[in-house]
Amino acid sequence: MGGHREQLTMEAQLALLGDSVEDLESTVRGIDEALRGNGGPGIHTRIALQGERIKQLEGFAAEVKALKRWLMLGTFSVLGSLVWQATQIYLQTPTP
Repeated sequence: MGGHREQLTMEAQLALLGDSVEDLESTVRGIDEALRGNGGPGIHTRIALQGERIKQLEGFAAEVKALKRWLMLGTFSVLGSLVWQATQIYLQTPTP
């Protein structure tokens, strides 16, 4: 009788092991679908797209910074020119 009891326990353990393997297989399948995308963009694709967006935004930020420099230089040039013109006019005007 003791042997029959051990056999059931072993069969129960095998059944539990089988259920655990099926659960693990289902989990692995879900992870695989998330990574690959299964018809939609997967995790790898999303990460790659975000990396591209970050590079584009960094490039845009560099362009804006360069444009600001040119605008500042242009503004100072115009102001300097106006001051120079005003000084020349002031110096050429006869004083009474």
